[in-house]
Amino acid sequence: MTENQWIGQFKRQLSPLPAKEREQAAAYYRELFADRKEAGAEEEAVAAELGSPQEAAQRPLRPPERSAACC
Repeated sequence: MTENQWIGQFKRQLSPLPAKEREQAAAYYRELFADRKEAGAEEEAVAAELGSPQEAAQRPLRPPERSAACC
């Protein structure tokens, strides 16, 4: 599955949410795709690592991890 296919299915699963929340959630996963592709992963492999869009839509988004040097 490509990134666009995965994100599209993910956003459809979030249809009950307001558009702004859907876009924020999609942006989170687009960033994950971008980071993994930058590290050399194929987008189909990234999609497989993330699991199904349906499952992802059921999980809460994790807040960004703080480094030890932060705060």
